[in-house]
Amino acid sequence: MDIEKPLYALADIRIRGLLHLLRDDVRLHVFVERELGALLSYDQRDQADLVRVLQTSLKHGGNKSTAAHELGMSRRTLYERLKRIAVIVGCNLSSVESCLSLHVALIALGSQRDRQHREHETRVLSLAT
Repeated sequence: MDIEKPLYALADIRIRGLLHLLRDDVRLHVFVERELGALLSYDQRDQADLVRVLQTSLKHGGNKSTAAHELGMSRRTLYERLKRIAVIVGCNLSSVESCLSLHVALIALGSQRDRQHREHETRVLSLAT
């Protein structure tokens, strides 16, 4: 089964391309853990979905209405969750630098998870043959 995948030039994917190239660098793993470790642990421990809430909010540049709509929740609920996220990660989500750092960490996490997922699929396929 050969699934067609679009091809992208590194210049087209900008920061995602850079983080993809660095995805195996231990320093990037440490950065992701430092920025998101507490939130990832919280989500796992409490079966929450705060990482997705943060990711959606950042994806929309902090636009609460758009993020709340995409998440299927009220703006009030979104505000409450963002306050909880700020406490968990220990930063001010109205700080551009903090949001940038968290956004970069989320992109890096996605790249690392994509690789882990592909490696898992390869192992499963090799066991099946």
